[in-house]
Amino acid sequence: MIAQLIQVGVGVWLMAAPAVLGMTDPAATNYHIVGPIIAALGGVAAGECTRSVRFWNVPLALWLLCSPLTMATPEAVMINSITAGGASLALCFVRGRVQHQYGGGWMALLHERDDPSAPGRGPTTNADLHKHTP
Repeated sequence: MIAQLIQVGVGVWLMAAPAVLGMTDPAATNYHIVGPIIAALGGVAAGECTRSVRFWNVPLALWLLCSPLTMATPEAVMINSITAGGASLALCFVRGRVQHQYGGGWMALLHERDDPSAPGRGPTTNADLHKHTP
């Protein structure tokens, strides 16, 4: 979870960097678009059951690494973009600890309901409902 919260911090920094570093377009626009997305995805990935969302930041991190090559930017902006992109990319692969098992995805719905007394499994038909009613 800490890695994802740092990812949020990287996104917030990208939003603030144009004002702090005195950037102009197109680099400022690039940061204003990529920053909030990285921050939002990092925030969503902070939850245990949505941890895999962290991989959605990989293309954005790769873009940050490559974007200085596609636009003329000062050296400070280039270093900032490569540093933020590298940090974001590295943070995408930090697993984090998962303490609970959540759901089972669609497979939980597709398995046959053999044991109606199992947790989360109830009667499958109206006739089954009446069998288990006292």
